Amino acid sequence: MEKIKVVGIRQVKFTAPDTKQEISGVRVYFLQDAPMRGLEGQSCDSVFLSNEAFNKLSYVPSIGQECNIDFNRYGKVSSFAPIGK
Repeated sequence: MEKIKVVGIRQVKFTAPDTKQEISGVRVYFLQDAPMRGLEGQSCDSVFLSNEAFNKLSYVPSIGQECNIDFNRYGKVSSFAPIGK
């Protein structure tokens, strides 16, 4: 698990270039303390979750909240968890 601070949440919809399938989901933008070697301070990143995956989350962070993020073995978000619980 990695500690993050959520700074933005955006609903997105796009067409996959290879399958032409329309994809809807949520992009979560966050800051985290320097996870990269040689970087001082914080880095910023975002993750995409399909609406289906987002709706299955047991905990959904709000903007401004610090939480933990966990990834599955395929590098996709598996969960968010409040800090200290």
